[in-house]
Amino acid sequence: MSDNTEKIGRFQEAINSAASAEIDRLVSEAAKEIEISLKDTEANLAEEYERVVAERTAQLQSERDRAISRKSFSVSKETIAYRSKLVDELFDEVYREITEYALSDGYKAKLKATLAEINGQFAFYDGVTVFAKDKDVETVAELVKAYNGVNVKADGNIRLGGITVVYPKENRCVDKTLDDAFRASKEGFVNNAELQL
Repeated sequence: MSDNTEKIGRFQEAINSAASAEIDRLVSEAAKEIEISLKDTEANLAEEYERVVAERTAQLQSERDRAISRKSFSVSKETIAYRSKLVDELFDEVYREITEYALSDGYKAKLKATLAEINGQFAFYDGVTVFAKDKDVETVAELVKAYNGVNVKADGNIRLGGITVVYPKENRCVDKTLDDAFRASKEGFVNNAELQL
């Protein structure tokens, strides 16, 4: 029986040895698979990290750009409003000065010179109409007596002064109003890029 016990012991040793070798092989393969899996996971995590960082960076830059744009627009809007206020104040003062000028003796002389200048460019004839502001109609009517057949009418659109002459045959209108000069000066001033704040 000792022979059988010995055989069984060797058989058990062989089985244990084979099992141990198989276990070592499986553990080694599992360790290799785990190592490969860890490397893949690390690579995937690195890629995911880079993607998340890039997305978040782009989002933050976009938010920053929008904030800068809003602030820039706000500042531009405030600057334009302030500039407009200053221009309006300046031209309100100019308007008052022109209104005062229209009450002076120099203004009547200016009307006479303007009529002579227009007549020199385009001769007056019977049927030509000179338009003036309500308060200037009498003064202008007195001045146009020097020209035959010229009519004078009030124009409610002329507020500052000056005259507009209409030539019906040529369908021509010569505007020498202070209103037109004031408007053109204000527009030129407002649109002058060199006069920025």
